[in-house]
Amino acid sequence: VPSDFQKMIDEHTKEGLSFENEKEYMQLASDEVLLEYIKKLKPYVEEYFKDDYTGHDLGHLKRTLNNALYICEKEGGDPVVVAVSAYLHDIHRIMQNEEGKFVSPKESLPKVREFLMVLDLTEEQKDKICFCIEHHELYNWNDNNISDLDALEQELKKYFDLPVSILNDADA
Repeated sequence: VPSDFQKMIDEHTKEGLSFENEKEYMQLASDEVLLEYIKKLKPYVEEYFKDDYTGHDLGHLKRTLNNALYICEKEGGDPVVVAVSAYLHDIHRIMQNEEGKFVSPKESLPKVREFLMVLDLTEEQKDKICFCIEHHELYNWNDNNISDLDALEQELKKYFDLPVSILNDADA
């Protein structure tokens, strides 16, 4: 039996969301500033992701964005940080395709900051967005070979930062 969350996702994605209508695309966002930020990023994101063939394409970004906003609405958090980080979270995937080798989310942060230059964000917001993107793929601490409790505690704090957790869950 699908959960209420899964039913909502299915409902919003079964017909596909269009980039033609930002209001539909951001169906869960009520903040006009947030909508304006996505509109400003849209041409850059579309150009950058246009040739993706890995499944981390524009459709994936739309689903992640809508999932993230839904979770943010239910759990709290800064919708600007959550939405912008969701929209830009897979820049490292395109870099991997271009470079032909693994690129971590952390290595994509200079490119992320280039995208952020078109938005009127505070440095704190930019830092939080980059933090979310850098840590959104923390899924399993056991593989990190963490040997001491202090290091484990630091890793857990990263994972349980609310916007990071929202992006992590939305990116499923």
